[in-house]
Amino acid sequence: MKFLLLFLSILVTALAGCGYMNPVKAASDFYEPLTSAVYPPKPADCPVPILATAPKRPFKIIGKLYFRSGEGSSFITKVIEYCSRQNGADAVIMVGSGATNHAFSHTIPGHTSWVPVTTYSSGSAFGTASYYGSSGSGTANFTTSGSSVSRTSFPVYNPPETRTNVESYRWVDAVMIRYK
Repeated sequence: MKFLLLFLSILVTALAGCGYMNPVKAASDFYEPLTSAVYPPKPADCPVPILATAPKRPFKIIGKLYFRSGEGSSFITKVIEYCSRQNGADAVIMVGSGATNHAFSHTIPGHTSWVPVTTYSSGSAFGTASYYGSSGSGTANFTTSGSSVSRTSFPVYNPPETRTNVESYRWVDAVMIRYK
């Protein structure tokens, strides 16, 4: 019984680490604080202005966020807002952003695959048979028909193949600020 309880507790502990990872939270790992001060997080519904240029009022840069993503603009905006709220920023200044394409190729090695084949056949046979024996002799006419199904596979060699793919990324370089 003790062994069973120990096993179940280990199993539950191991499975606890297999939970869902929020991609917005994961992308916010690219935030780099630029000050030793720690600011309290803002509420989830707190608006965070994303500015194209520095504001006129005095501010202090508290950190920067640089990352790229194959998701879309709405995902990038969510990451910026989440990260700025978590780190107590009053606003975000976009230093740069853009899109880039990354081409890469990969080779699929040659391999053999098996193709299934099913054959169907049917037919008829007609004939006459003669027989001889101790009890007499004679002839008999016969007719027979039938069908059969057979299944098999045959090998097909697939030669190596190189494929080229292009992935599009959007990148963001932003700083988080607090007003003085």
